[in-house]
Amino acid sequence: MRLAFERSLELAKKTGYVRNSKPVRLAMDTSQILGRGAVKDTYNLISEGIRQVLRALARVKKQKPQDYARSQGLGRHFGSSIKGESEVAWEDEDSRSRFLAELVAEAHRALRLACEVRNELEAGSPAEQRIEAGCQLLATILLQDLEVKRSPDGSSEKVAIKKQASGERICSVGDPEMRHGRKSASQRFDGHKLDIATEIDSHLITAVNVLEGSAPDDEGALEMAEESGRALEAEVGEVLADCAFGDGENRQRFKEAGIELRAKVPVQGNNGEHFKKSDFQIDLEANTCTCPAGQTTSEVRPLGWREGKGGSKVHQEAYVFAKEVCAGCPLRESCFKQSEKRNWGRVVYRHPQEALLQEARQWQQSPDFDRFRKERQVVEHRIARMMQLGMRQARYCGHHKTLFQALTTAAVANLTLIAGRGGLLPGAEISTSAQRVASAATKTLQTAFQSVRALLRAAHGRLRQAQIGRDRPVRPSILAFGAPSSRPGF
Repeated sequence: MRLAFERSLELAKKTGYVRNSKPVRLAMDTSQILGRGAVKDTYNLISEGIRQVLRALARVKKQKPQDYARSQGLGRHFGSSIKGESEVAWEDEDSRSRFLAELVAEAHRALRLACEVRNELEAGSPAEQRIEAGCQLLATILLQDLEVKRSPDGSSEKVAIKKQASGERICSVGDPEMRHGRKSASQRFDGHKLDIATEIDSHLITAVNVLEGSAPDDEGALEMAEESGRALEAEVGEVLADCAFGDGENRQRFKEAGIELRAKVPVQGNNGEHFKKSDFQIDLEANTCTCPAGQTTSEVRPLGWREGKGGSKVHQEAYVFAKEVCAGCPLRESCFKQSEKRNWGRVVYRHPQEALLQEARQWQQSPDFDRFRKERQVVEHRIARMMQLGMRQARYCGHHKTLFQALTTAAVANLTLIAGRGGLLPGAEISTSAQRVASAATKTLQTAFQSVRALLRAAHGRLRQAQIGRDRPVRPSILAFGAPSSRPGF
């Protein structure tokens, strides 16, 4: 599925569009991709999970899912809407709780039926695997969305919906790989994240990845940079990115790989009206910290361990001011809350990569920062181009197919870019060298899409063979490519 994208980079190198005579400079960024699956609330998710299990069981029993569900007393899950057909007073908490308890009981019944049927099947058989996958999905939905609450006196229990959803929450049964994500505190989406790397001088997209919607933006950033270097057969010297890529751990990884990462330092946590860490002067060579009142401390205390990215453990340390020093300070009220009970004065956290962060803050104050802001816009323009080509909405369900869509879209963006620079757009005079570029670009697309067509035909054939026991036919249009509409004249 990477054929078209890789051929676009080969064409750029062959035609001299991109040169590797010097270290490559890249820009990276991410953007949201809206998932294809329908996002539903907890009640409908549980019902959809039950339906998935019952479909797998009905296929083993060689019955229609609706008939099998009715025979087991679970027929209402194959109606038009589990919430619409249920007589629930949604404004009444007790009525909602009873309805939720009924759904949970029916989910447990479906799981018990699955256990009974699985015992009759050969271990590892396709039917047994389908049932296991459905059970795992339903169990995950129950665990992620529900909790057991006890009454104040501890005499009774009831199942309730969790108020705080996890970032790893499955929000769609149609596409279980979709996740809740955020690009900002106010902008939430359901789906995936598009991650691309762009060569600054040529504006060519050199690497593409699709992350989980809940994943941090800098996940796999170093691997993307190294992949770009291999694709262009050149050394990567500098990477420009936004503050989402600029934490200490990511800077350390890039430094160890010998690549210079240029990114703003993430905004520190809000300390209200009190002094922030940036108001203190930390001298790493002398290992001292000076407060706004001019007091200096060299006492460093361990704060234990915290979990870093990738499950790693990070040791935390902080500069500590003596309680006696802070007690008589005239700026004490502006430093920390007076109601706090503590055995020492102000505490200033020392980051494990404090030296790298200090260096980055100094760079942000230099004239070079203006160059950074202008050049980093290259990747934003390339993301906008991919969104123009339809990348904002996933065409297929699942991470793997969405990555296929992203790679194909990036290939089209690269080829049109090469064609535009070579004078191949309508109205331009076409030179002999440009004709060669046009011919190579056309052959690249033809080869890629012939392979895509063959893959889709094979997938459609397999789906037709798997129709026994399904309650609805496969629509061939799901597997078809739509005609481009963003640039009809091209």
